[in-house]
Amino acid sequence: MKLLDDSLNVDSQVWDRLRNLEDRVIELFPKGDPSHDLLHLKRVLKTALFLATTEGGNLEILIPAVLLHDIVQVPKNSPERSSTSEMAALKASEILEPLGWSKDDIKKIAQAVLEHSYSRGLAATSVESAILQDSDRLDALGAIGLMRMVSCGTLMGTPFYEDSIDVFSKNTYEDRKYIIDHVFTKLIRLPELMNFQWSQAEARKRFEFMEHFLRQLGAETQQSPINSEKDATRYLS
Repeated sequence: MKLLDDSLNVDSQVWDRLRNLEDRVIELFPKGDPSHDLLHLKRVLKTALFLATTEGGNLEILIPAVLLHDIVQVPKNSPERSSTSEMAALKASEILEPLGWSKDDIKKIAQAVLEHSYSRGLAATSVESAILQDSDRLDALGAIGLMRMVSCGTLMGTPFYEDSIDVFSKNTYEDRKYIIDHVFTKLIRLPELMNFQWSQAEARKRFEFMEHFLRQLGAETQQSPINSEKDATRYLS
């Protein structure tokens, strides 16, 4: 599988380094989790390059940050989960050093990898980091977001939802116990956390699709569906 598009507009020396990095990422990338696979990288990279056309950023920083942001993966139910982005940043630095990136650029790339994590709650300190945050978080929403959510949950052996409990009016949501709770613990918050105007609009559009899914799920499980975007916002409180 190729991650980089041949039409990428960079000079030949940068292109050679990126190709070498692509080979290393494909070789080293963790396998077995469809929610964090090479196709995820391709989607995030496509969105990131699109955002870079309007928001700017250095592609020599942005592209490696995207390719390496999930180079270390820890199960969501692991006690080490909160340190995943830190481990990925360290691993990224190790990979980049022999491939010709400067120490200064490696530091910037590693910082973007560190900051991309939702669970760490770090603000982006560069445009490249902000683009990576938005691009990665957009991939958690919409149709692909639903597929990734279910894939991740089933790998942990998590049930879809809590039987005989109205998921839409629970007081406490626990996504490590029930897959659908992830919508309320994280995904519903993402549109307001986007760094750029286009990202926020796209995130809202993708969450609207997820709302339709929630309504249908409510109907099929005889639970109370969310009726509108206005109703959805009450779950943030």
